[in-house]
Amino acid sequence: VPAGQCVQVQNDPYGTLPAFLLVYTVSVVLLFPCMILQVMSGALYGFWVGVVVSWVATSLGQSLAFLLGRYLFRPTVKSY
Repeated sequence: VPAGQCVQVQNDPYGTLPAFLLVYTVSVVLLFPCMILQVMSGALYGFWVGVVVSWVATSLGQSLAFLLGRYLFRPTVKSY
């Protein structure tokens, strides 16, 4: 990670929150193991905010994966 990005996160951690939520949500949809991201959310935002961020991003990712499977990939899922 470039030093400039680390300084940006340290100076304004909540400014990076939307990007972190997006990356976390996409990683849930793509079935990436999210334990690393959970630890990162706690390290970046503190324990309680990290718990909420992880919970929200995981819920969004699971909902998005369900909706994609239900509507966009329906023929593939039915043939499986």
